Amino acid sequence: KKQLRRLSTVLETMDTSKDGCISRKELQSFMSNPDVLREAAVILKVSRTDLCRVLAIFAEEAAANPVAITEFVDSIIDVGASVTEKSVLKLERRMKQLSRDVHDL
Repeated sequence: KKQLRRLSTVLETMDTSKDGCISRKELQSFMSNPDVLREAAVILKVSRTDLCRVLAIFAEEAAANPVAITEFVDSIIDVGASVTEKSVLKLERRMKQLSRDVHDL
């Protein structure tokens, strides 16, 4: 819980527009700030390189649709976690949702 609070605090600074969503521009700005990037990587216990790779994926998604900060925090917290059955199920659920969203277009 403490890790989640610390991470939330760091990541919420990313939402400079204060609209509850993270845009591509906000992600790119965050990624260009070595101090906050380092702090987030330390909290997540991952390398900055790995964190940047994950953030780049979110930036691609955010180009079309800004990502809700709560969804972003929930997803990014898993970056340093080991693969588990639960994480695979979460991924499958997200893929199914994306498939439905694409089908609805």
